[in-house]
Amino acid sequence: MKKLIILCILLCTNLFAHTIALDSSIEGEWTTNSAVSPYWAESYTEDYSFTLTQKTLIFSCLTNYADTYLTLTNSENNILRSNDDYYESEYSNDACIRIALEAGVYTLHASNGDVTYNSNNDPIYHTGAFTLDLKDLPMAASSPINIGDTVDTAWTDASGYTTQSYGGLSHLYTFSVTEKTIVKIKLLAAEGEAALYLLNAEGKKLEGSAGKPSGEGGEVIRRKLAPGNYTIDAASSIYTPYEDNYTLVLTELILPSPVPVAIALDQSLEGQWSSAFGYSSQQIEHYARYYTFTLTESTLIEVEVSSDIPSSIYMMDHAQSVVGSSAYPKQNYTLIIYLDAGTYTIDTTSPWSYYDQHEGVEGDFNISLREANAPTLNEIDLNSKLSGEWSKNSGFSVNTTRRASHYRFTLDKTTNVRMELNPDIPAYMFLLDSNQNVLLPKKYAPDSKTGIIYATLDAGTYIIETTTNSSYDGCYYSCGRFTIGVYEDFTTPKPVKTVSISSVKAHEANIEWSHGTHDAIGYEIYIDNILYATIKSNGIRDFTYSYTIGGLLPNHHYNYEVVAYTGVGKSTAKKGSFRTKEGFYGWMIPINYLLL
Repeated sequence: MKKLIILCILLCTNLFAHTIALDSSIEGEWTTNSAVSPYWAESYTEDYSFTLTQKTLIFSCLTNYADTYLTLTNSENNILRSNDDYYESEYSNDACIRIALEAGVYTLHASNGDVTYNSNNDPIYHTGAFTLDLKDLPMAASSPINIGDTVDTAWTDASGYTTQSYGGLSHLYTFSVTEKTIVKIKLLAAEGEAALYLLNAEGKKLEGSAGKPSGEGGEVIRRKLAPGNYTIDAASSIYTPYEDNYTLVLTELILPSPVPVAIALDQSLEGQWSSAFGYSSQQIEHYARYYTFTLTESTLIEVEVSSDIPSSIYMMDHAQSVVGSSAYPKQNYTLIIYLDAGTYTIDTTSPWSYYDQHEGVEGDFNISLREANAPTLNEIDLNSKLSGEWSKNSGFSVNTTRRASHYRFTLDKTTNVRMELNPDIPAYMFLLDSNQNVLLPKKYAPDSKTGIIYATLDAGTYIIETTTNSSYDGCYYSCGRFTIGVYEDFTTPKPVKTVSISSVKAHEANIEWSHGTHDAIGYEIYIDNILYATIKSNGIRDFTYSYTIGGLLPNHHYNYEVVAYTGVGKSTAKKGSFRTKEGFYGWMIPINYLLL
């Protein structure tokens, strides 16, 4: 009897892995026969698998005179943790991982760096000996702590270790809250740095603070907690002596809210931050002042806070929910926001003092509330181009709350229109109707590149809005110049410039194309003369588009076409062909056996 046996060669990263045992050290070597690492570019790798029968805190270090990289994966080849230069090690080239793992099979991928290149710029991977250690560390013991307690104790050689990525010896402290509570946790090491973590009942890290010496106030966590059980992980830094003493304090914060002060549009008030006026609802233990106002209709408003110290601004609705903010502390900060009719509260917040144990900072300020200026309305004729500039005198966009200019044009008949914005900073362009309602979504225009909107418009009046990119703070950081043009579009688009096929598989392939011009509304992809997909243009010259063609047959020849189109018509097609690969998921090697 003759049978056909199919052998599948599976490509599995840990198929040929070495093994390493807990609490052992292995001397290994990268050679020209080593595999190339799939996790670190241009480096050899040697893989070592190990098995855990119970939850274990492991610590593994890879050392070599060259740069090293260490990656940990589970049995499904998912990366659990990786490290390049271990910042707690005396030698920065060491790569180390510390992590708590459940029972299971894991693999350490030991890789190297220091790649060099030959005259053809081909990589020459580093070879040589290395040492890989794998240790089983004792986990920190847990003890209860109550809100209001202060613990004075020490990390010793008998202490266990933190399961977090930064920190060394550790003690765990558990506590519970029965109602919503704001807690403050402070860890102060006697001689060196420390690491402080707050974990939930499942052991997930909620917040962490590490690396501040005792002279800088130590580590502090402030957190609003829901009812439940929590754990504090108080750890030493690897740089501190193991016999270091420390103090841990857990307190509840009772922070009165400021009494709101009424403010009206076009009004400026003097204010002061101090504990006597209350604390912010958004940043725990920051001093704050509240200002309330009411709008009778939708309004674009401007809030400006001027002070010698940095501050933050939060806009809250009647339910005290934040609807807008300028949260990053700055001096003389402005918040531009579009608000519906209703009552609102402004939270002006001072920063912490970094060195004075993070206590709030007192200071004076001036707050102004006014309606933001509307963009200047300019007239532009069809088939013309104008130059413009965003400046501190420009108004603000309702759509982006950034500096903006408006350009109005009128059509006496249905027209195919092309609108072009060319800025020297990243910007946006909107098409609005005569009542300033948005007709078409914003079009992004990178700096020194043209953004285009194509549209077929009925007779009537329209407005083009040009506005700075939202990543720019109005003109407080940067102003910019631009040209804006509006043209009647008569011509069909030019053909796309290049088309290529890549990542060809049995059932799919990736098609990429670029357009040397920006005169298309979109693109059509045809496969064997059948329309497969339609992709909208982003209106940027020389931009590369990419699309995955799926649902293909294995080992099959396909013809493709890419066509650009506008409201006027279509370009000629850019054509090509490709063949899909065999429809197998590995190398299939048929071998005949004659069974006697």
